[in-house]
Amino acid sequence: MEKLKTYAKLLKQKNELEAELKSVKGKMSDIEDDILDYFAENGVDQIRVDGVTLYPRSQLWASAKTETEMKILAEHGHQDLVEEKVNTHRLSALIREMLQETENKTLEELPEWTEILSISERFKVGYRSS
Repeated sequence: MEKLKTYAKLLKQKNELEAELKSVKGKMSDIEDDILDYFAENGVDQIRVDGVTLYPRSQLWASAKTETEMKILAEHGHQDLVEEKVNTHRLSALIREMLQETENKTLEELPEWTEILSISERFKVGYRSS
């Protein structure tokens, strides 16, 4: 019986911590754009605050717009990305790889892909202990 009480207590604690984590993530999300603006406006690529280094990071995501685009991917030798639907994680990784191989590393250098794919770049605040 003691284990049941312990388990119930731990379950309550877990639920409280998850609720607190959800609240913390919400607060972080609320101010993230302001922090990214600070980096951009001040030309800062990283800053150390209270033992944590903050920096802007981007994530590029790509997805096929329609079945036609999925067929085009397959015709260009990327059929491994196309299942019943396109595997967006692998497609995004492919576009990130292609982007790294371009001269200026901009999406404008991949017009054949930007025309058929929905590509978005999201900026987040990255962090690491310093």
